[in-house]
Amino acid sequence: MQKTILYAVLNWGLGHATRSVPIIKGLISRGYQLVIVSDGEALTLLQNEFPEEQFEATKAYDVVYAPKAGNFNAELARQIPKFMFAIKSEHLDCKSLCIKYNVDYIISDNRYGFFHKDIPSAFICHQLHLRYPNNRLIEKIVNKSYQSYLKKFTQLWVPDLAPPNNLSGEMSILDWVNVHYIGIDSRLNKLTPQTSYQYIAILSGPEPQRSILEAELLIKLNHTRGKHVLIRGTNVTYEYTIKDHVKVYNLTNTETLNKLICSSEKVICRPGYTSLLDLLKLGKDAILIPTPGQAEQGYLAEKLQRLNYFDVQKQGEIELSKDFQQKRPKLSFGYNFELIQSFLSC
Repeated sequence: MQKTILYAVLNWGLGHATRSVPIIKGLISRGYQLVIVSDGEALTLLQNEFPEEQFEATKAYDVVYAPKAGNFNAELARQIPKFMFAIKSEHLDCKSLCIKYNVDYIISDNRYGFFHKDIPSAFICHQLHLRYPNNRLIEKIVNKSYQSYLKKFTQLWVPDLAPPNNLSGEMSILDWVNVHYIGIDSRLNKLTPQTSYQYIAILSGPEPQRSILEAELLIKLNHTRGKHVLIRGTNVTYEYTIKDHVKVYNLTNTETLNKLICSSEKVICRPGYTSLLDLLKLGKDAILIPTPGQAEQGYLAEKLQRLNYFDVQKQGEIELSKDFQQKRPKLSFGYNFELIQSFLSC
């Protein structure tokens, strides 16, 4: 009898959706019936990728970033009641959908309410330990609360190599027996098309920081010779003046994005974890621009810059002419479906 998986994906930037694409494809090819749950642009992206699958919408976390780095954590803290309400709301959705579709398993990419006490549930996350580098006491208090949510899941799947070779460093290390490292992968594949563009800028993530970076990059690209591409990461309309040598997309499917990146000399993007895996798999030079105040992106960018994998620049101080010698690490890509299958056999 065909088993049904409820697969929930967070809409907080597009990285959670895009890194789930290879897993969803693998599950479909193995004969599982999927009900995919998300909201906003992540839901749209997955609907475009898998038009034949069943979809359900759930409540958005509706995160807003602070305009200034110094207010980042305070702004997120202010929104905690809203996040908790969203988690409670999606948990009710989860229980309802489990009954509606007679669900056998739950897989959740960073949606904390998608678990069920009577159904095996796996939680996909590369950040099992939240970092507050300037305040260890706050870090300890926050992680005690945060990890209480993680304890609700049967297994924790880290989309990374096992320590000590893990790309996400100390963020993904948690000494629990149900933590499993499922490997790294990307929905993209290396192509060798003719180089058509000098820069491709890929935007994603919550407002207002997405728009702030968009405005800066459009000025830079408008005044930089050569042909460039900007992928805005949103369907919201814009009113910028864009010169003919800059081609603009709102959202793209996997095939189009893959071709555009591979036909560009250099990528400009946030150092979101999934974006980094895309770049490493494709072997692309990149300028990483961390979201101001976001500790996770700052940590990842600094770690990979030390390894000479990528150039890192500050928002507001971007220099497209800057030179940086980048290394090409040899990494093994592909999720461990034997491990995933063992969970789906319990």
